[in-house]
Amino acid sequence: MQLTRRMRGRHDRADARLVSCNGGKADPLGEHAFLEQRIREFHRQRRLADDHRRNRALASSRVEAERLQAAQSVAVPPPGVVLAKPAGPPTPPQAVGPLVIHALLVIDGTGRAPIVDAVIVVEGGKITAIGPAGTITPPRGATRLEVPGKTVIPGLIDMSVESYADWMHPLFLRHGVTTVRDVSHNLDVILIHRRRSQKLAQQRPRLFACGPVIDGPNSAWGPWKSRVVVTAEEARVVARELLARQVDCLKAFEKLTPTQVQAIVEEAAAHGVPVTAQLYATTSAEAVALGVTGLERTFSGAIDTATTQELQALACLLAAKGVFVVPTLVNNEQLSRLLDPVLRQDPLLQYVPLAWFGWWDTPFGVGQWTEARSAQQRHFLSRKKVLIEEFARANGRVVAGSATPLPYVLPGTGLQRELELLVEAGLTPMQAISAATKVAAEFLGQEAHLGTLEVGKLADLVILGGNPLADIRQVRQVEVVLRDGQTVWKK
Repeated sequence: MQLTRRMRGRHDRADARLVSCNGGKADPLGEHAFLEQRIREFHRQRRLADDHRRNRALASSRVEAERLQAAQSVAVPPPGVVLAKPAGPPTPPQAVGPLVIHALLVIDGTGRAPIVDAVIVVEGGKITAIGPAGTITPPRGATRLEVPGKTVIPGLIDMSVESYADWMHPLFLRHGVTTVRDVSHNLDVILIHRRRSQKLAQQRPRLFACGPVIDGPNSAWGPWKSRVVVTAEEARVVARELLARQVDCLKAFEKLTPTQVQAIVEEAAAHGVPVTAQLYATTSAEAVALGVTGLERTFSGAIDTATTQELQALACLLAAKGVFVVPTLVNNEQLSRLLDPVLRQDPLLQYVPLAWFGWWDTPFGVGQWTEARSAQQRHFLSRKKVLIEEFARANGRVVAGSATPLPYVLPGTGLQRELELLVEAGLTPMQAISAATKVAAEFLGQEAHLGTLEVGKLADLVILGGNPLADIRQVRQVEVVLRDGQTVWKK
């Protein structure tokens, strides 16, 4: 993007020189024509240079990913050895001293009424006291953070991210996302990212990882991000391999049959690890009956043609079974807008590496995407909203996830928009906030540590400039972000 601006400036200066060569007057013949030819050649050469740099960047990104995998891979335990899973995130370091936050409003994520004129005490990276100001005695020597007129909410959790990369974590933090679950990545690479995120005093979100998806033959993700299986026994073996590497979840993908899904669920259950599913060959009802923990995005493609009555029946089934549902509405919205030039004017796009635009444009770019496909995504979004409205009405467990970084779904802002779309689908603002905090932590199995502002839990919190219960769009008004009681972003 910066290169484009520089090029435009050079072109403008070249055009200005052309006019000045003729005393500010147009000259359709002679020198003017010659200079126009030179300018056209200049533009052509610059386009060739840009294309060359872009191709080199794409090739370089692939080489770097392969180098990272080879040089920094995590050792595989011996066959048959299953390492114990950690009970939760590591305990953060003791801060220089206790911190006392005094705010107008605290939404603790539990679903209870907000605390007015509230105080939160943070020591050692954890919450040690929370309540109305008159009921809390601040510890001596504490640092005070007075935020009158502001609202405090728990740090947001994005439960649907793919191919997490270093360029993403500043964007996640500045938009209030302190925890991320990656659901599709190369195993060695994502375990490196997870290990880095667990180090103390990190300026990045806390990371949980599924590793590669488990899929049937001809997986859309290829060997870099998937493990392909043909039989139920192969699915069982792959699940064991991933569990031995201490992944936080398993993801069953589109082409798996019911028997293969069952094998994965059985292996995960023995380790207390959740299974999330994005399926086509197995229906949502079959997956739920087999014991999957959650459903992602497509719901086996059934909702595209289902009647409203069928969607209502499916919603009631999912709610009754206690399944977590991650609809990623923002993904459908962005795909429906791919032909809208406004989509490409987001200033945050300057932080997206060039190679990612190449990935987006291959299946989704100009010449590949049509208005008919945009209309299909709008229809899919509307049907998902019907399902989610009924699911929430039945007290279903809605979970917020953005599908970052699918085309034009950006880290942080994608999750903020997801909360707005959940409210459009029928959730209350309180339910939408819980979907990205309390319920998300429950899906991770980390509710003892994350997701709500309660005594004993990690001090992941976001200070907002407005009240999201009055207007969910106020989740965009991020002013301060704390992870483990440490400030990781400030406006």
